[in-house]
Amino acid sequence: MMTMIEAKTFAKIFEGMTKSFITKDKDNNYETIDREITLEDYQNHIQGNISIGVEPRNDSSKCIFALLDFDGHKSNKKDVRPFTKEQIKKIIDKINFLGFPLSVFKSNSGGLHAYLFLDDWYPAADIRYILKKISYALGYERECTEVEIFPKTDVLDNLGKKVNLPYTGGNSRVLLDDNAQEQTFAEFLKIAPSRVTNLQYLEKFKLLDMSKGQHRNERTFAAAVFLKHHFNDWENKVYIYNKLFNDPPINEHPTKDKPNRLEETILKSVRKTDYTSKDKKKPPSNNPAAWREGTTAKEIRETEYPDIPATVEGLIYPGITFISGKSKLGKSLLAEQLTDGVENGGEVLGCKCAKGKVLHYSFEDGKRRKKKRWKQQGINPITTLYQFRDRKSKIPLLTNGLEREIEDWIKHTPDAKMVIIDPYVKAKKTLGGHKLNSYENDNYNLQDIHTLATKYNIAVVFIHHTKKKSEDDVFDEMNGSAGIQSNADSMIVISSNRKMGTNPILSCLPKDAEQKEFEISLNPKLMWEYVGKPGQANRTRLQKMIIDSIKRLETGDGVQVASIKADVSIEDDSFTKEHVQTELGRLTNKGEVIRVRKGIYKSANY
Repeated sequence: MMTMIEAKTFAKIFEGMTKSFITKDKDNNYETIDREITLEDYQNHIQGNISIGVEPRNDSSKCIFALLDFDGHKSNKKDVRPFTKEQIKKIIDKINFLGFPLSVFKSNSGGLHAYLFLDDWYPAADIRYILKKISYALGYERECTEVEIFPKTDVLDNLGKKVNLPYTGGNSRVLLDDNAQEQTFAEFLKIAPSRVTNLQYLEKFKLLDMSKGQHRNERTFAAAVFLKHHFNDWENKVYIYNKLFNDPPINEHPTKDKPNRLEETILKSVRKTDYTSKDKKKPPSNNPAAWREGTTAKEIRETEYPDIPATVEGLIYPGITFISGKSKLGKSLLAEQLTDGVENGGEVLGCKCAKGKVLHYSFEDGKRRKKKRWKQQGINPITTLYQFRDRKSKIPLLTNGLEREIEDWIKHTPDAKMVIIDPYVKAKKTLGGHKLNSYENDNYNLQDIHTLATKYNIAVVFIHHTKKKSEDDVFDEMNGSAGIQSNADSMIVISSNRKMGTNPILSCLPKDAEQKEFEISLNPKLMWEYVGKPGQANRTRLQKMIIDSIKRLETGDGVQVASIKADVSIEDDSFTKEHVQTELGRLTNKGEVIRVRKGIYKSANY
């Protein structure tokens, strides 16, 4: 009798899309089940009541298992036969020789399923790319009817393509050991943890270059490059590879008329040239005792860790920052101001910016509107790379390729400093099929981008919205705040109390610094200005200049706008007459100046 622990272990190994699966009853009738797969379904599968199949990809096009499906041996163009035990043993030997972390299972049709078991959910595109390399290296395109890769495509389309799981009834589609001997269900569960691998380990197989072609010489050349980078005795291994993989082998026994073709065509070339030096470092092996490689507290205490400089002092640091506020409050204006500040190494809200390159995703603005806004703000970006939603190759979502795109930009951009994504909601992947709550969904979206930001010490800034309802803690007003707060290194909220006529409050909470609050104000140029501590300064710089000017110039009849503008220009000539008129209107509404008549003003306390 199967235990609950065994069922849970099996379900975890073969977890895929949960919202739909297929079944086959004892009469071999297939049926698609449009509901979440349960632990009971997995139990029924192993007990032989039903046979189930699942789509390896989840709704984010990630997978935790994958496989190569070998249909069977092709004896001729029309006749496909089950693999013999000798043929199966040779396939297993090939897999083991090149170190592929594949587990080979018999299929009911006489073919083979070579499974890849992963320690986490990885993009299907990455896993499929590596499996294509492995399939190429194994060289069975001509010997099998077909070698299929599951998942079938990089991105999930509708309900995907299901694969029938092993151990139906506990004894169908069973695991084979290195000698092609069948393993029981209990033996498989014991072996499975040691077969789990990770993407880092798989990276090394990218050296198996498919661009070399299908000929045995080309395939052997690709294998030789790979073996050279991972084994000291690589030349000897090339000779072993030749006998194991090539039928017939490339000639390696020179005669008077025939030289050693393996030496002349492959070894000489690979020996003298470093074809892929960037992949020379061997990735760590998949070690079940890897926990022993952890760092002790003593080592941490005795190590000096350099300080990571702020991107914008006191506001934004390498890692993830969320800037949130209500709609139309000016969050995107602040994003532009930050972009300009970092590009030029200037200041934003009185805070010094580190100078560097910026990548700016603008999902809600077009190019025309962006240019107009630059003119309004008086900024002139040059090096910043903008990405708009209308680009020919559509921008991918988080967890679905956006992280890889950003990483590629970082690698190709000297002095990359900041990435802005405006807004977050347009970039995140909604995992509705998994029925995740808001916390789980945000956490899932932000884990990979947080790892990326930490790896490269780069600031990733998300523009986000707040809830309509006010909270006791301003940071709890952020939509999905629990998942966001657990991943954010800094949170900034812009809140407004317009009924009281006060300036917006900027609240900032970095992870490793004290919370700060101060008033900010949007000047007529649509640039945010630092005003002061809350409640202590409610006027913009221009407003203060206008009031001082009125007090200096006014008589009983008041002061003309033109005179105020001329007086203000003595201190700062960048403000236009329109700027002055706009602020005069705001001061009038607050009761700080009095409009005598059109174009004439006096102070409220005259």
